[in-house]
Amino acid sequence: MKAISAIIVIILVLMIVVALAALSYTFFSGIFTSTTTTTEESIEKTTTSLLAQMKIEGASNNNIYVRNTGQTDISDLSVYIDDELVEVTMVPPTIGPGEVGTVNIEEFVGKREVDVKITTSQGSVTFTEKLEEMTFCDNPDVVLCLTFDEGSGTVAYDSSPSGNDGELKNYTGSCGGTACPVWVSGKYGHALEFDGIGDYVEVQHHESLNLSTDDFTMMAWFKAENDASIEQPDIIGKWYGTNPGYYFWVDNQGNLGIDFFNGNSTSIYSLEQVNDTTWHHGVVTRNGITFRLYLNGEIAGETSSVTTINADNTFTLHIGGDNLDNDYYFHGFIDEVIILNRSLTAAEIAEIYNSYNL
Repeated sequence: MKAISAIIVIILVLMIVVALAALSYTFFSGIFTSTTTTTEESIEKTTTSLLAQMKIEGASNNNIYVRNTGQTDISDLSVYIDDELVEVTMVPPTIGPGEVGTVNIEEFVGKREVDVKITTSQGSVTFTEKLEEMTFCDNPDVVLCLTFDEGSGTVAYDSSPSGNDGELKNYTGSCGGTACPVWVSGKYGHALEFDGIGDYVEVQHHESLNLSTDDFTMMAWFKAENDASIEQPDIIGKWYGTNPGYYFWVDNQGNLGIDFFNGNSTSIYSLEQVNDTTWHHGVVTRNGITFRLYLNGEIAGETSSVTTINADNTFTLHIGGDNLDNDYYFHGFIDEVIILNRSLTAAEIAEIYNSYNL
């Protein structure tokens, strides 16, 4: 009888232990599940909260429009172009709840498809947007930007803040049909085709185009014909006779050149011939007294003047020919004519060249 009682006691103890273990598992499992759920909800709420802080409304040229969809001010944004941090200006400097601000990306010239990433000061959430045809020609450093993307009409509109629009002309003074530059497909978008006989684009004189003794950058895409009947076809020029001026041209050997003169003359010519009906990107810069010529993203020549040359004049700027001398007309295609009052670096020029060849 005592043996049976002992067995019963053991069984009861085991049952109590099992019951206690079950209760403990249920209790702690509930705590763990609750904690995990709470943590996940907290992370989700935090992420949702950060994502709700702003929304990209769109982009135009070098501006990105950001709406503050949160409850607090946005005053600190970091912007990356293709994963590289860039300098920006926010207008207004603080974007209040519900407001749309403009984020202006500085010191970028060109057209290309890029990845834009914007982060908040928390650095936890990013917004990535594909932006096409970003042109930064409204940068205050740009004084002329003729992209020739109109595709029709007799006006080439300047995208720079200076408003130096160009007018399509023929040496006869009238422009219509084939008797003027023809709109064609270009290196990027549209371009103009010049027949080498009398076509040109005229931009009225403006002080922003004089360049004075300041640093500058001048560039264009061009595709030149090997036309022996044209001695010295101009791509860009602002000059007349022996007066002070400058011109960017292809010499009679087919080499790209720049002449900048006022009593003293500074010239650079490429060793590579460019009158081969192939698209080329030509760039000339002045930094102090040093002139550099770039061809297809690479340095092609360098020289220094004795003094800083001031080639200011009141003549019109012409593209594709010297309208004042009625000579030096360009035979081929010209696209993306840009002048800046800043000397771009070799790295910036290479980046611009490569951006058109993606």
